[in-house]
Amino acid sequence: MRKEIAAFLDNLQPTQQQQAYSVGYLWCSDAWARQGFGQTYALKALCWYHHSHKPGSREWRPAIIVRALEAAGIESIERQVSP
Repeated sequence: MRKEIAAFLDNLQPTQQQQAYSVGYLWCSDAWARQGFGQTYALKALCWYHHSHKPGSREWRPAIIVRALEAAGIESIERQVSP
């Protein structure tokens, strides 16, 4: 996992309601592990995808969600993380 993405996800604080929605899509932990994500980062990535990037989405595939994080623009991720 890119350190910029890890830093971005470290700053996310999903609500319990968001986590409850997204945790059902966390069943594919082996695929997340192959992408370099532990369960905490995977859940935060899912919450970001389901509630910020594409609200209401039912996407679960790690490769698509990781690509979306990268495509969201490392520049914008860095702006949100850097002081």
